[in-house]
Amino acid sequence: MRNPTGQQRTNHNKFNTTQLLSIMKKHFFKKFLALFLTGTMLTGVGCKDYDDDIDSINKKLDELETVTIKDLQSQIDGVKSSVEAIDDLTSRLSDLEGKVEGMGDVAQKLRDLENTLKSYVDNAVKSSEETMRNEFATKSALNDLISRLEKLEGVDVQSLIDAAIEEFKKDSWLGEQINDYIANYKFDYDYVNAEGAADAVLKEIQAQNEEYKEAILALIGGAEGLTVSKSMLDDELQGYLEKIEELEQRVADLESRIQSLVYVPAYADGKVVFPASYAIEMTNEESETSYFSLGAAEKQQAELKFRVSPASLAVESKLNTETLSIVTEEVMTRAEGAAFTIDEVKDWNATKGEFVVVVSTDYNYLEALLEEQPKTLAIALNVNIPNAASTEEKPLQGIEYTTEFIPTEGGTAYSINNLLKVARLEGDKYVALADNNEYTTDVEFTDKTARTFFEGFTVVLEQNDELVALNSVWENVPEFELVAPEAAATVTNGHDDNYELTETTAAIVTSAPELVGDVITSGAFTFRLKDQNGNYADVNTSAVHKLNIISVDTEVEAAQLDAPVVWNYAAVAGSKEYTAEFEFTNKLDFERFNGLTSLTPTFTVTDAEGQTVGDITVAAESYTQPSAEGDVQRMTLKFTDTNNHFIAGGNYTVKAVYDETAAGTTVTVEFPLAVEGLPAVADQLITKEIAYEPNTRQYKVFLDFAQIIWNTWGEAAEKYFADYATFKSALNGKQFVSTSEEENTLRAEDGSQILIGSDNIAVSFAKTETPYELSGKLTTTWGLEVVFGGTFTLNNPEGVLLQRGSDLPADNRVLIATTLEGGVFSVDNKDLVNTYFYDGDVAGVSVKFAIDRSDEEADYGTAGVSGTKLSWGSYKGLELPIVVTLEDNNGVVFDLQKFTAYIADPIKDQAITAKDGSIGATTTDQTLYISTLLTLKDMNNANVFAAPGATTDAKGLLTNIKTPLGAEVSYSTPDIIYSNRISFDPATGKLTVKGSTDTEMANTETISIDVTFTYAYGEQRTGTVKVVVAQKK
Repeated sequence: MRNPTGQQRTNHNKFNTTQLLSIMKKHFFKKFLALFLTGTMLTGVGCKDYDDDIDSINKKLDELETVTIKDLQSQIDGVKSSVEAIDDLTSRLSDLEGKVEGMGDVAQKLRDLENTLKSYVDNAVKSSEETMRNEFATKSALNDLISRLEKLEGVDVQSLIDAAIEEFKKDSWLGEQINDYIANYKFDYDYVNAEGAADAVLKEIQAQNEEYKEAILALIGGAEGLTVSKSMLDDELQGYLEKIEELEQRVADLESRIQSLVYVPAYADGKVVFPASYAIEMTNEESETSYFSLGAAEKQQAELKFRVSPASLAVESKLNTETLSIVTEEVMTRAEGAAFTIDEVKDWNATKGEFVVVVSTDYNYLEALLEEQPKTLAIALNVNIPNAASTEEKPLQGIEYTTEFIPTEGGTAYSINNLLKVARLEGDKYVALADNNEYTTDVEFTDKTARTFFEGFTVVLEQNDELVALNSVWENVPEFELVAPEAAATVTNGHDDNYELTETTAAIVTSAPELVGDVITSGAFTFRLKDQNGNYADVNTSAVHKLNIISVDTEVEAAQLDAPVVWNYAAVAGSKEYTAEFEFTNKLDFERFNGLTSLTPTFTVTDAEGQTVGDITVAAESYTQPSAEGDVQRMTLKFTDTNNHFIAGGNYTVKAVYDETAAGTTVTVEFPLAVEGLPAVADQLITKEIAYEPNTRQYKVFLDFAQIIWNTWGEAAEKYFADYATFKSALNGKQFVSTSEEENTLRAEDGSQILIGSDNIAVSFAKTETPYELSGKLTTTWGLEVVFGGTFTLNNPEGVLLQRGSDLPADNRVLIATTLEGGVFSVDNKDLVNTYFYDGDVAGVSVKFAIDRSDEEADYGTAGVSGTKLSWGSYKGLELPIVVTLEDNNGVVFDLQKFTAYIADPIKDQAITAKDGSIGATTTDQTLYISTLLTLKDMNNANVFAAPGATTDAKGLLTNIKTPLGAEVSYSTPDIIYSNRISFDPATGKLTVKGSTDTEMANTETISIDVTFTYAYGEQRTGTVKVVVAQKK
C-alpha cells in the first residue's frame, strides 16, 4: 500500500511502551508456562491419575488466549507469587523420582497450582474474547493503533523494544529449566506498515503461536506416562522458529515494498524527449504534400531520472535491467509493435532515492504525428523484484510496482530534401554530380559497347561534408527511381548513322576516325525517391549525360636516364633551363615513334602531390631515329623552371600527349622526372659571451657567413655553384629578416640588435651582463634561406659598477630638500650626485640619472634630470622614480640601479583643526569669518588660514600658500533653521546674524559647516566648524 504522505514507515515507529511489554509477556507466559509444566509434571511420573488435572491446566492455558492486554501485566504480577510453589514442586519431584509413595504430595501440589491458575484467569475471562478481538486482531483495531502511534513524538521505539526484550531475557521467574527456550525465542512483534497485509500476517503469526502451543500440549496429552525429553521439546521449538522466521521474512518484504516511484522530469512540461527525427517531403500527381518518415539519424535514446521511496531501494542490486521494464500506451490508439528497451540503469543514490534509466526505442514519432489523428506514446516504468525466499512449494509475493504514465515525444522533425544529392560510387566514396548537372565520360571511337546513361548513379545524403547512402543512416528508406526523358539522345557533327541512340542508352555501330570530337547528349533525367502510395520527391530533374568520342590512346612509359636533374645557380641566373634524357620502356612501332617527331605534343607537369605545376614549361628537344636494325627509342626534354621550383628538389611526373588526328589515335607518354635541389642549410644558432672593449658597442658574432654556408655543403657545393667566388657573388642583394612574423627577432626592447654586414654578422649591445636572444634569416632572390642567431651576452669589465653614495638610505628613498618661502615652493635643480657614483679607472664611463618611465600609465609631466640635477617641473606628486645607469660614451650600460626621490608634504597637518565659534544676536548685524576658527599648519609650522584681507583670498586662504601649492578651500552650505536672521556665504566663509531692535532671539541654533582644503601635492584635508548663534545677553 502506498502511503498518502509519500513517506516510508519503518520499524522505528512511535509505540506505547506499556502496550509493547504487555503484549510480549502475555505471549511468552503462555508458551513458557506450557514448557515449564511439561518438564515438571512428566519428569519421573507415569501415572494416568493426573490426566484430569492436566486437562484442567490445558483448559486454563487455552483460556489465556482471551486475556486482555490491559490486565495482563497485573495478572502476571499475581502469578509470580505462585511461582515459589511451582519451584518447590520441581524440587520435590526431583527428590521423589521413582518413589510411588510421594505421588500423593505431587497430586496435591498440582491441585494447588490449578487453583492458583484458576484464580489468575477467572477475573479476566468474562470479557476477554470481545476485548482481544477489538484491541488486537481486527483491521479497525490496527487502524486505531496506527493513528495513535502517529500522534506520539520523539520516542525511539526500537530502543524501547530492545530494552523490553533484554528485561524479559533477564527475568528468570519462570525457572531455570526453560532459559534456553527464552534465549531462542524470536522477539519480533514489530508494527508493519501495510494495512491489509499486516492484518493477515499478524493473524498468521498468532496461528503459528497457537500451533506451537498445541504441539507442546499434544506431547503432554499423548505421553501416556512416558517422559517427555528435552530433545523432543527442542524439535518442536525448532519447527516453530522456522515457521516464524518465514513469516518474519514476509513482514520484512512488506516493509520494503515501494511506497512511491515518480519520474523526475528534465523539462518543464514533464515529457521525455527522444532525438530529432527526419523525413523527406513528397508530393503526388494531385500536388498534395506528404512526408516519408525516416526516423532518427541516431539511436533514439533518452535518460529518465526516477525517485523511489523508500530511498534504500535505489541500489543496483534492487533496481537493474533485470528488475525494470518499460510498458507503453499510445495516446489515441493502441501501440503496435513499438519497443522500448532499457539499455542501462545507473547513478543510484540511496540517500535521495534516485536512479537513472537509459531507454531506447524504435517508435516512429514523426509517422505517428503525421497520421490523420496525431498521437504519441506514453510510457511507464515497471518494477518487478522477486521474493528471494519464494519457492515452488511456498511461493511468496515480491515487489511489483508501475509508475504513472509519462508522455513522450520525438525531437524536432527535419526535412532533409536539401541534403539529398545525386552521386555515383567510385571506389569506396560517393562522388556528386557536377553543379552544372552534367556527367561526362569518354568513349574511344572504336569502342562499340552500349552505354547506359547515369549507370551507377543514385540519390545519397550529404552528412558532415560527406556523401553517404540513405540506408546506411536509416533502415526505412524510399525506393530510388531514375526517370528517363521522353526523347532519345542526340549527337553533334551529323554522324547520326554511326550511332544507335535511345532515351536511356547510346552505342557506336560504325567506327570511323572522323567520329573523334563528336558529343552525344542525353535528354534530361529525373532522380526520384518514391513510396508505395504514389508519392515522390524529385531530387534532380535536369541531369544530362554526355559522351565525348575520343581517339584511341596508346600509353607509353619512359625512364629517366642519368637521373636526377641537378639544380644549379647558373641556370637560375641565366636561361633557367634544364635537360633530361628519357628512354621508352614499352616501345612503339619504330615507324610510329619516328612519326612523333612531326607532331607537337601537349605537356603537363604535376608534383609529388599530384598538383599541376603550370609555370614549368616542357619542350621536346630531340628524338633518336630507331630502325629495324637499331630500335632505340629516346627523347630529350628541355624544362624551363621560371620560378625556381627545382631548388627544393623532388619528383615530378611529365605527360606528353601526341594527337594522331588522321588515324584517330593518340599516344600518351609518361616521363618520371627526379630533381636534386640545393640542400637546406641548418640553422646557425650559437651561445656566445663577449668581452667588453672600451667604448665599443658592436661586436662580430659570425665572422664570415658565406664561408659557413659553403662549408655545410662540402664537396657537393660545386655541383650547385661553379666555385666559391660565384656563390659569394650570388649573395649580393641578400636580406636579413626576422625569423618570426609575430615578433621582431632582430631587435630587443632596449635597442640591442643583430646586424648583417658585407661578410659578417654582428650584435650591437645596449647594456652588459644581459643575455639577448636574437636571430635573423638571410634570404636571397634565388631562394636561399639560412638562419643565424643565438644567445649573446656582453660581459662587464672588472670593477665597472655603480657605487652607493653617502646620501642614499638603505630603503632607497632619498628625501629631496625643499623650501616654501615668499610664495615659492622650491622643487627644481636638486642635485643627485651623492646618491650613486663611479670611482673606477675605465675611461669614458659616466653615471647618468633619468626619470624611470617604464610605467606607461604614469604621467610625470615635465619632470626630468639634467646631468645630475633633478627638477619636478610641472609634476605635482610627492615622489619620483629615478633610474641610474653606468655607461660608456656609446651608451653601453654596465650597471643599472633604481631609487625613489621624494619631497616632504608641504602641508604638515593631516586634518583641519576647528575651534567652536559663537555669535551673539544684537540690535545690529553681527558677522564671523569661518577662516578665523581654522588651523592647518604648513611645513614651516605656519597656519594657512587667516581673516580675509590683503594677504588672503576671499575665503581666508593665504595667497603665499595658494599660489605655489595650487591650493583651494571650500565651505559647505549648512542647513539653517532660522534663516530669517542667520545666513552663510560659502564664497567668503562669512556667517551673518541680522540685528533686530524690536525682538530678541528666543531660540539658540548651532550651525555646522564642513571645510575642505585641496592642493596639488597631496591628499585633501577636511574639518568641521560648529558655531552657536544665540541672543547676546
